[in-house]
Amino acid sequence: MMPISVNVTSQQIYSKCGTINMENGPYLDGESSENELDDYPGYFKVFRRDRSSINMRENEEPVMNFVENREVRLRRRSSAIPPFDPFQKYPIPDLVIENIFEFLCKRDISNAMRCCRRFYNIGEASKFWTNFDLGDKRITEFTLAALLRRNTQYLRLADAKCDQVNTCELKPYHSKLFGKIPCSLKLLDLSRAILNKKQLAMLLKPCQNLVGLSLENQTIDDEIASHIAKNPHLRRLDLSMTKGLTEFGLQLIVEKCRSLEELSLAWCGLSQSTCAAISKRLTSTLRKLNISGTLEKKGVTDCVVLSIGQSCPYLNDLDISDNIEVTKTSIVIVIRHLPKLRTLSCNRCYGIDPNTFLNLTTTGIRHLNVHGCISESNLETFYAYFPNMDVNKTVLNYTAKPYQSETATHRIWGHSLR
Repeated sequence: MMPISVNVTSQQIYSKCGTINMENGPYLDGESSENELDDYPGYFKVFRRDRSSINMRENEEPVMNFVENREVRLRRRSSAIPPFDPFQKYPIPDLVIENIFEFLCKRDISNAMRCCRRFYNIGEASKFWTNFDLGDKRITEFTLAALLRRNTQYLRLADAKCDQVNTCELKPYHSKLFGKIPCSLKLLDLSRAILNKKQLAMLLKPCQNLVGLSLENQTIDDEIASHIAKNPHLRRLDLSMTKGLTEFGLQLIVEKCRSLEELSLAWCGLSQSTCAAISKRLTSTLRKLNISGTLEKKGVTDCVVLSIGQSCPYLNDLDISDNIEVTKTSIVIVIRHLPKLRTLSCNRCYGIDPNTFLNLTTTGIRHLNVHGCISESNLETFYAYFPNMDVNKTVLNYTAKPYQSETATHRIWGHSLR
């Protein structure tokens, strides 16, 4: 209870208000007016009310049982018992605390790290942050820097939004957070993440060991392309629907990343000269290629398909959909130069004669997608020519995508984030 100073004596109360009737409760029985009684803090105003709910609501008034307009002195309660730290009295090894932290989720570990410096140092151990899923979350640049410092290896930031930190707030931590950061990222999913150029460069600049990278719907200039090219062990690269990609930047990526197995350049708006340049520089280790959607600039032609067949003879999945410059010559090139091809997608390639697809019956292709190339009336007849082939069974292309279905978002390139 807080001490209250009231300069009223018991004699003054008896002289003004009379006696106190203890049988009916601690209420005053004198003939004093209510104005006089309101001067004393111990007075409880009592009303005779009708018990009906309507009259009770009409007569309801707040009962004041506290002192108003008084200055109250607050005292901090001082404990006679000195503060006790069990971690100092009983020397608990860091290994024991670390084993306890293994049973906590990442949110609880973050809360525990705020307790003391020792918990922070133990909780910052890299093994707690090897997998991290921040998909569809709102984060800051501090979060990105902290994840890089904690040696995160598998990071998902799909559909995340990163808020920019004020330069004045970031300056005191710049040397600690953004110095020479030993980055251990191997799989990085930035699909549809809302990042500006500085934030994207912050993530990619220290990366040199990436194996899988998705930059779907990001803006990529030559600087970002140079950061991507520093990863010689990159095997899966998704650049679908990116903007700002130039011929120089794309050539730099293709020439430096010679371990690529899956590459997606779908709907990047590539020009014909860019497609011709990179098709001659593709690595022979490539197994899956998606170069669909160059409608506006008419990038993919029969010559580009020929260069792809000569550079990547071991392709087993090729998607050249939505390229109106492709003709039946490309089908002949596929038959001659890509003997290991198992999946071919030519959706909405209106320049290809439908009868040309009948030549694919002698090849090893097992999955053929020709949506929009065959009229509805001839589909049944067309299916009859390919009894051992799945025709138009696949709607979406998952080349170099972090996940192989819309529901398996907790895994990126086969690695679980749980």
